[in-house]
Formats: sequence, C-alpha cells, structure tokens
Amino acid sequence: MRKLEVQLLTLKEQKKPGISLRKIAEDINESRETVRKLANNEIERLPRSLIVKLCDYFDCEVSDLFKLTENE
Repeated sequence: MRKLEVQLLTLKEQKKPGISLRKIAEDINESRETVRKLANNEIERLPRSLIVKLCDYFDCEVSDLFKLTENE
C-alpha cells in the first residue's frame, strides 16, 4: 500500500533555502508544532486551510507539496 508524504522540507529547500520551520509557522500563522509534525510526516490530519496557506506561501501547487510513495 502506498502512503502520502508531505514534501515540506524539499519544497522549503527549493523555494526558500535557509528559512526555518519556526519562521514558516510564524509567517502562515500556524503553531511551530504543527509545522514540525508536518515536515516530519507525523501529522495525522491535514486541514485544507493549512494546505492552502502553504501553497500560497511557497507559490506552488498542491501536487508540489505531496508525494505518493511505496510503503516500506
């Protein structure tokens, strides 16, 4: 079965290298813990509003933020 992985760290390095997760959280008005969990693929539920905020922040499409991978 495949799993959905959030590509936040990859996107961060491509679009805004050197920016911290803390700064991203502040800029999109989300908690640092939420952004950290998202970056580490530890988040269970992902609000649509958060997806929109991240896509706006990184000027990207939803498909840039996620990747389907084979479960190991």
